[in-house]
Amino acid sequence: MAPRKSAILFFSTSDSTRSQMAQGFFRAWADPQFAAVSTAVEASKINPRTAEIIQEAGIDISGQKPRTVKESFRQHFVVVIAMCEIPRERCPIWPFSRNVFTWNIHDPEAHGKSEDEIRQSLRKTREEISAKVKELISETLPSLTSASHAVSAGKR
Repeated sequence: MAPRKSAILFFSTSDSTRSQMAQGFFRAWADPQFAAVSTAVEASKINPRTAEIIQEAGIDISGQKPRTVKESFRQHFVVVIAMCEIPRERCPIWPFSRNVFTWNIHDPEAHGKSEDEIRQSLRKTREEISAKVKELISETLPSLTSASHAVSAGKR
């Protein structure tokens, strides 16, 4: 029987643009021992512009589907990343995880009126999320993993 993967949740406040980007980067770059899930308050199908903009970075998210918040409550997550634009949005609270982090990332759909402005905003968001996911993978997850191994070793 294969070992169960540790799950990471990316949770956006409005639509799932930011959480879908984060899930795509994480799935492409993280160790396969981790599974990435995304959800949003208003989870919907992937915005075609979002899929196109992240594809420019070599990441294909066309097969991803955000979960509903209700579906996500049924699963345990080792890390929850709440994505919101402080102070414009209220950040979601995830009460069932010990490791909850908030990423202050602007909502690309809220910035810009023209198609070009929205695409530029999506690219800016893509770069912010890319950097945050790299940091999560290289710094945060290793420190959490080593801390949980130390706790497990102390219980023996």
